[in-house]
Amino acid sequence: MTALTGDGSGRWSVSSSEFRIDDAGEAWNPGEWVVADELGAYLRPDRLGKRFVALSRAAGLRTITIRQLRHSHATALLSAGESPKVVQERLGHSSISVTLDVYSAVLPNMQREAVERLAEMFDGR
Repeated sequence: MTALTGDGSGRWSVSSSEFRIDDAGEAWNPGEWVVADELGAYLRPDRLGKRFVALSRAAGLRTITIRQLRHSHATALLSAGESPKVVQERLGHSSISVTLDVYSAVLPNMQREAVERLAEMFDGR
């Protein structure tokens, strides 16, 4: 179980590592994984996804997959006007063309907004 606590000053701490070390004892694997299982070892993607869905349900949130969360993140950034290059870098896509191909449905709105901004520039002469 992960404990997230705040001290009122805006500082937060996560105590899951300490909890897992204590519970795992000698079996604890002090690897360098960002997301690990209860023993500190590599967590398979399918197990991570199942755990994410379970935690979402337990928190009373709408259940989505990690992939859907990633897609929502990218779509929200693009819809907010973020540069596709920044989104590409955040997602780790190998090239900007991958990002543009996957998220092209968001781009027509961006094109319309760009034309509107350009029109405002010329109207403000």
